[in-house]
Formats: sequence, C-alpha cells, structure tokens
Amino acid sequence: MNSNITTASEAVHAFDVGAIGALINTYGDSLEVTTSAKELQNLILVDFLDFSNAYIALGSSEFRKHHEIEGNDHMGVYLMHHALSEPFKDLLFLHRDVLLQLTIAHHKQLEKLVDEDAIAQHFEKSKATLMKALGHFGQKTLSEAKEAQRLQISKNGIASKLKHIQNPWSIYEEQFSKIQEQIVNINVSGKSFEQVIAVFNAIRSHTHEVGKTVLKEADTMMLYLEEGIKTIENLTEVSQIDQTLDWLESTVSKIDLDHLLQENFNAYLESKTVTLPKVDHPIETAQGIILTKKMDMGRAAQKWLDYTPLPYFMDLWENRLQAISFFKHRLLNLENALMLDKANKSLETLSVQLDGFKSVRKSLKEYQEKQTKVVDNIQEVMQTEFLATNMYHSDEFLEVSLQSSMFQLSSQRKGLLDRFGETLKNFVNKLGTQYEQKVTDNPSQRLEQAMQCIDYRMFKEENANYDTLFLNKNFIGDLFLVDRPEDEKKTAEAIRIWKSGIHKSILVLGNPLSGKSTFMEKMAKEHFGKQYIWLSPNSEIVVEGRKFKTTKDLEEALKNVKKSLYNTRPAILIDNLELWRSKDHPLLENVQALLDFLDMESDHVFVMVSVSEMMKKHLDHRLSFSNRFSNEINIGQAEFSTIYKAILLRNGASHRILVDEEENPLTDKQIEQSIRKLCRSLDYNLGEVLQAWTYGTTMIADSKVIYEDRQITFADFFTTTELLILKYVALYTYINELILKEFMGNRFNQNYKSSLYRLTNTKVLLRDEIGDLRINTVLAHDIRRLLKYHGMLK
Repeated sequence: MNSNITTASEAVHAFDVGAIGALINTYGDSLEVTTSAKELQNLILVDFLDFSNAYIALGSSEFRKHHEIEGNDHMGVYLMHHALSEPFKDLLFLHRDVLLQLTIAHHKQLEKLVDEDAIAQHFEKSKATLMKALGHFGQKTLSEAKEAQRLQISKNGIASKLKHIQNPWSIYEEQFSKIQEQIVNINVSGKSFEQVIAVFNAIRSHTHEVGKTVLKEADTMMLYLEEGIKTIENLTEVSQIDQTLDWLESTVSKIDLDHLLQENFNAYLESKTVTLPKVDHPIETAQGIILTKKMDMGRAAQKWLDYTPLPYFMDLWENRLQAISFFKHRLLNLENALMLDKANKSLETLSVQLDGFKSVRKSLKEYQEKQTKVVDNIQEVMQTEFLATNMYHSDEFLEVSLQSSMFQLSSQRKGLLDRFGETLKNFVNKLGTQYEQKVTDNPSQRLEQAMQCIDYRMFKEENANYDTLFLNKNFIGDLFLVDRPEDEKKTAEAIRIWKSGIHKSILVLGNPLSGKSTFMEKMAKEHFGKQYIWLSPNSEIVVEGRKFKTTKDLEEALKNVKKSLYNTRPAILIDNLELWRSKDHPLLENVQALLDFLDMESDHVFVMVSVSEMMKKHLDHRLSFSNRFSNEINIGQAEFSTIYKAILLRNGASHRILVDEEENPLTDKQIEQSIRKLCRSLDYNLGEVLQAWTYGTTMIADSKVIYEDRQITFADFFTTTELLILKYVALYTYINELILKEFMGNRFNQNYKSSLYRLTNTKVLLRDEIGDLRINTVLAHDIRRLLKYHGMLK
C-alpha cells in the first residue's frame, strides 16, 4: 500500500511522520493480500493489534518527550494527540466491529445458516470496508501533517495553537487499550461460543435421529404387516399353522415396546444441557459501545426444550405406544385365532382373520402419517428456533412465553406490524400484568397468595345448605335446568331429521363445568324418553333388558350395544370422550372405533358425544374427527340471561335474602351487576359462574346470605414441569403416577415426581375416589388461562 506521508516528513525533522506512514503501509500490504474470512480474523487479531500497539507506543513516546525534553517542538503532540486521535479511534472501532461481524458469520456457518458463497461475499465487503478506512486514515494523516508543517512555520507556531488546550492523550490511550481488549475478548468469547454451538448442533442432530428411528419403526411395522398378510394368504393347510404361529411369536417379540428410546432421549438431553455454561457474550455494537447478553445457556436450553419440543415428543411417544400396542394386540388376536383353528383342525375362520388383518393397513398408514407430521413439527422448531446464534437477535433468546410468540409474529410480517411495535409491546406488558401486577417476584409469596386464593374458594361446611344448590346439578331436580333455546332448537332439528331415516350425530363442545352432560341428558329425555344409553367406562349398562359391564374398550362396548338392539332406535350418550383410554386401549384407538360406529350405525342409533374444545383440536390434529359428526353444538358460553336466571333460581330455592356486608338487601341492579362481572371474568361459562357465586356468599341468621363482591387473584407459582403436567390434565381430564412415569421414563423420579407431589399438596390437583388426579374445579379457569399465557395451549 503506497503512501506519500514520508514526503511531508522530509521538512519536519523533530518528528518523523514517516513512521506513521510506514505502519499504515505495512499493515495495508498485509490486508491487501488477505484471501478469506479466517485470514482476515487472524489479521485483525495479530497484524492490526501490532499496528495499533506501535501507533500507541509512538503516541506515548511523544507524550513523554513533551513533558521531559525541554524545547521539544509540538509537531508530534499536535498530530498524535490532537489531530489523529479521533480518526485512529474510529479505525479501532471499525476493526472491532468487523471482527464481531466476521465472528457472527462464522458462528452462523457452523449452524449451517449461511453457505460458503455468503461467507465469501461477506469477507469481500468486510475487507473492502477496512481497506477504504485505512486509506482514509492515511489521507487524513497526510493532510494533517501538511497542516502541522504550515503551522510550524507560521509566526506563532504550533505551540500557540495548543497553549490553552489540555493534552488528551492519557484519556485516548486508555480508550484505545479498552477497544483492544474488546477485540481480544470478542475472539475469546467467540471460541468459547463455538463449544455452545457444538452442543446445540449435537442436540438437534440427536432429535433428528430419534425422529428417524421412530419413523423407521413405523415402516418396519408396515413391513411386518405385509409379511403377515402374505403368510396368511399362503396358509392352505392346518399343518402349516405351526409355522405361522412361530412367525407370529417371533414378530411379537421384535416389536415389543422399547422404553429405552424415550428414557435415553431424556437422559441425553440432560447430559448435554448440563455442560452449557453461563455466558456474557458480545452480540452487537451501537454508537461505539459493545453490547453483551448474559445468559445461563444450560438453563435457557433446558427450559425451551421442556416447553417447545417436549410436548411434541410426548405426542410422539403416545402415538408410538398406541400403535405398537394396537399392532401387537392384533397379532396376538390372530395367534389366538390360529391356535383355535389348529385345535379344531379347520381353517374356516382364516378368511375372516385375513380381512381383519388387512384392515390394520389403514390404521398403520394413518399412524405413519401422524408420526411424520409430528417429526416434521419437531424438526421445524429445532431447525428454526433451537439455534445458539439466535443469541445475536434482538428478541429474547429461546423465549417460550406469549411475549416471544407475539414479537416473532411482528418480526416475520414486515411493514404494517413494524409500525405498531411499541403498541404491541405495551399490549403484551399490560396482558402479562393480569397475573403478575399483584404478585411480587418472590416465589414463596406467590405460593402463599395462591394458597390463600384456593382456601377462599374451597367448599365451606357452614355454607353447605346454600352452596350445594349451586354446586350439585341434581339437588333440586328438573327445576335446576335452564333453557338454551338456540342450542336446543338445533338439536331437536337434528333428531327430527334422524328419525326420518337420515344419518345424524352430534358433537357437544364446551370446557369443564359448561353443562355438556346436563344438556345431553335433557335433550335425550325430551326426545327419547327412557330409550337412551349413557355409555361410560367401567360401568354397568342395560340395553333392552340385557346387562353388560364396560371397561375402557369403547369398541367392545359399542359392539355389545349393537348386539343387544332389536326393537328400538335409541340414543347413545358418551360424555367426556377422553375418559375412554387405558394402556391396553389408547384414546385414538377408541376414537377410531367410535368413528367407525358412526359411519356404520348412525341410521339405527343417534349418537351424542361431548369433548372439551381443547380435545377437539387435539383429535382434529391427529385424525379426521369433528367433521365425521353431522352437527356440532358449542355450549361453552351461555347467554347472560341464562346464567342470570340460573343464579336467581337457585337463590330463590334457598328462601334466603341476599344482603351486602352491612346486611342491607341487594337491589336487583346490584345483583345483575355482580353476576355480569362474574360472567365477563369467566367467559360466560355457566358452571364456573355458579361455582364462583358461592365464593362470595356467607350464610348468616335471619334467612340472610351476605354476598361480598371480592375476587382474590390466583398467583402463578408453577414451574415448567408443573405446567407440562397441568397441560396434560387439562387435555385428558386426569393423570396418575403410572401414566406420567410411562411418558417420562427416568425423568419421572428426577423431576416430575416432586412436581406432581407439589401440585397435590397445594390442592391444585385433587385425587378422586379411584386414585386419579384431576384439576381442582375452583382453579380450572385460571389453569387454562395460565397455560395459554405461557403459550402451552392455543
């Protein structure tokens, strides 16, 4: 790199300006022959730091001369300390910023976010920027040297120009040293961050391999199925049965569920995240300042993995368990049938068994499609969100809350949403205060407030006579029922059309306590009299005088109903479909049996099924569920007039007067306002409003009931693992230790066991008479809101 700085120095003998030019030329020559991003990084770390050290040493030397040598001219002081300090600092800043961007680009390359061409283009632009800046600094040095020469020969000289200005060199020297330290720290931090990236890459790769293993397992089952069909088709003599039985026994042993896949996966994630360090990592520069982000990488990664891909993996394990159990069950049924044929020395049932075995194709094909979709979802979030280099983005790193998802939406949709960034942020902050504004950051205080809320809402024995009217739907018989005109009209019309011979069935939707079972029972009594069957698991059913007991096998129960029907066309009511599940009879298997029954028998039997809105979304995501019903009735929200009538009806049955805390009778307007307030806060859920009404009531003498309009906020004290457990219970209605252990494997004892116990000890989960755990009904609405707030439910 050529420079004319030495020319100007010939006339200035006391200070050698040419020394600066030599430094610039030497460094410029090295910069000019750099050919890659890696070389440029090394050049900044070695050659540029040597160049800057030499420049700083030259400035320090002039500073000493100025104070120690009497009669020293001011040429060096003017140039090094005044004229060139700011341009040199800018050059330092630029090299620091370029090094940071080169490091970021290298990190993104390690995560395969950019290719070689992009890196090469980025290098060329970086090199060109530095060459231009170095050239500008050389020109600035030359022009200032000429200005110094002019001042030197002027009447007053350079000394008069600097006479009243304090020498800033010591301040600049300190600033230069700090920028040099930042350059070194960027390199050190970058090398350390490469290890973080390696761990992230390993976890992404492992999840990909696990997904491939599960899909390969599904393909293998399909191959076994085809092999089995061919084996049965070739079975023409009784003497060949033994050979087929050997094949069945061998196949059953091969597809035995391997829990180690799930357990080893969880253990692997923990073994990797525990190695991740806490970092204070440089991410960008702004106005000369280098910005860093402090993060416990291990904790952030584990939290994100628990929140985001783990629910998908729970679906993966659940689907896998159901499919393997289903296929194994079919193989064992075939084995039993063949053993019976062998004993009877006949192959009469073989064609039926073959047709049944071929029907498994459809189920396994749907299983393959579901698992492929789940694996694709896992890969998408892992490849787009689980990236160490997301640290460099302005969003929260590995954020899992509602705030993150909303800001992600904002960043993805450029233009209009960008203009509303601050509005969106204020909205999210305001939304978050619903659970946070009255709660301190102290976990023990949040827990204490939550306990006070639960205690306030729980059933009080002294109020039993009054509260039972609101909590027990059957306490006052048919007087309890309130009309839902629109929903009843739709149901009546569907039943009328069904009675004319057209297939009809109804899916009733609503959150817990919304009145699904009451509505279905009322409709059945009005339109079918006593000719309806309430089908529930583990109960005794009477169909046209014939009794049979149900298990959790819905297919078997429906077959028994079908076999027992001769003279009637009844209604079948299935309330809370999610209760039909067990280890041997998974939910999806039972749901598929129900859908098959609808397709075949809806002209003989009118079917009404209820599920929560969450479960409907869950099942629609996995198979064609809701569109198999001809009608859908959503009773999740009731009209205000319906709720108002229901409360007045029950209060009237108590023969008590509603009063305020000073025992003054409440006016109709006050009662209406209180009920309307509850309706708004509880999304017009009939049962939840009736329940919440009892929270503020206290029975006193003289046939009076005090109603206190008081609401205690339920504080969010839940951990990640507790939220995952609550999500499962909110979706599937109940859980127990065995179910959770099947899902989590070894992690049950390490993390989830203590979380489950804390949820039961705090009465968030209550154990029913058979030992299952369910969400405390007084918290059901709060739990759903919290799960949505944390992004775990949609």
